Amino acid sequence: QYEQGLARLKAHVESLPSTDFSAALIERADVPAQTIAFWSGRSSLEASDIARAYEQAYARVLQALQRNGVESTGPLLAIGRRWDAQEKVYEFDAAVPVPVPAGTRLTAADGVKIGQTYAGTVLKATHKGPNGTLQDHLGKLMAYKRAAGYADNGAPWDVYVSDPATTPADQRVVETYVPVK
Repeated sequence: QYEQGLARLKAHVESLPSTDFSAALIERADVPAQTIAFWSGRSSLEASDIARAYEQAYARVLQALQRNGVESTGPLLAIGRRWDAQEKVYEFDAAVPVPVPAGTRLTAADGVKIGQTYAGTVLKATHKGPNGTLQDHLGKLMAYKRAAGYADNGAPWDVYVSDPATTPADQRVVETYVPVK
């Protein structure tokens, strides 16, 4: 029995991710749904293409909000819908939180949709620094998720706590949320 227990422990340890997430500040939390105005976008997997696609998508959302007299109620959200390394495609929603009644003033002609964010249990981690290091930050969060035994429960998203257009790269703050069960 001792030998079998050691064999199971060895198999478990070898299945754990090799990414060091010990310095990452990760917390489990429950989040409520938010009403959002969003534009669904698509790009290649190249960082510069992703940045350009998000920039164009946020511009569309913010212009639609302005045209319809709707003010955002929080920072920008980037919801990752699909990352396909084989097809070399990234699909996302560029979102802005809006008040519930005001959000309904947006028209279909704007091409901007109204929806709700995920509500439930998440793993949350805060990233400080340039956007170029966000992928490493997400990798640590996902490694922690696997090591802690959590299962996926929806699309992850980032909240740009500091405005990426006006905040120096080394001072940017982004919160990443990963829905889990």
